[in-house]
Amino acid sequence: VLQRAEDLQGKSEDTHVAVDHLLLALLDDSNVKEALQANGINRGQVETAVKQMRGTRKVTGENAEETYE
Repeated sequence: VLQRAEDLQGKSEDTHVAVDHLLLALLDDSNVKEALQANGINRGQVETAVKQMRGTRKVTGENAEETYE
């Protein structure tokens, strides 16, 4: 999960791993994916929510998430 989160960090061109990287990385775990699907949640919905929350902001510091609304 941590390696996948770091991969997502790089693709996002962020300088730090953020909570959303970890959340999206967890979606690759079959148990997490199954639990979410059982509750009507899919990866696309989570990705959309993350994009809405984050917007175009980059993670450039340890407390970057504090600027999200």
